[in-house]
Amino acid sequence: MHNLLIFFLLGVGDGALISGVGLGVVLSYRGSGLINLSVGAIAMMSGYCFWSLKSGFFGPVLGTAAALVVTYVFAALLAVVFELLVVVPLREASPLAKLVASLGFLIAAMASVTRCCSATGSSTCSARRSSSTAST
Repeated sequence: MHNLLIFFLLGVGDGALISGVGLGVVLSYRGSGLINLSVGAIAMMSGYCFWSLKSGFFGPVLGTAAALVVTYVFAALLAVVFELLVVVPLREASPLAKLVASLGFLIAAMASVTRCCSATGSSTCSARRSSSTAST
């Protein structure tokens, strides 16, 4: 019974996150008629933003409250950039074109995070991380 409670508590956070992303996709579709796959990309990039601010991966280490505020501002700016660069120019386009543009934003976001934060890549971030682990 104790293990069941532990597994339940461990799964609640993941389930809440997945349901929040699903709710964002549904609300976006109901409001605009666009199947917005970039909701997941914005959530992923916000998660990496919070992690990097808490761990000091890109520079200074911030406290939890400050990192949350910066992450919320970052997520809002990223959503505005998506709206201005992808949704507004495709206002009169077909639903398929809007879906493909949203998928393109998702793939670009995934590629940028992978490039920047990958442990096996040749980017400056992964080189910085490997040099910091070698010095410890």
